[in-house]
Amino acid sequence: MIIEIIFQKPEELYVDNAYDGKKISFAYSIKYLVKEPEFDKIEQKKVIVSINDTSLGRWGYKNNSELFKVLFIDVFELIKKKLVSGELNEIENLDKEVSYEDKKNRYDPNKISNFINVSYLLDLDKLRKGSNKYGL
Repeated sequence: MIIEIIFQKPEELYVDNAYDGKKISFAYSIKYLVKEPEFDKIEQKKVIVSINDTSLGRWGYKNNSELFKVLFIDVFELIKKKLVSGELNEIENLDKEVSYEDKKNRYDPNKISNFINVSYLLDLDKLRKGSNKYGL
């Protein structure tokens, strides 16, 4: 089964002042490209990423654009994992609160292409077999 995923522009969610960090919503549409009518629909879903100020400071990205690109990789991997397990919910949470990674261990945002409004095709059967040929 082939699945198409298209990401919208991420948005920073404004939370109460007690939260020490950022919450970012990665909204996307998902479509199952099969010939069966019950799958011929587009679903709107999102992943909400929470990241604390300590990690943000340690990573040191210049702006939200760089941060969004780096977090996109984690979001996309989470979606693939959830698709394979059959547990993809309408809203997923990705907590980056407990992170001891520094910037040199993160992805280089200059090597990540624009992902907004880009169609990603995933072969679910190949993902289940462990192949990462489709998608990122």
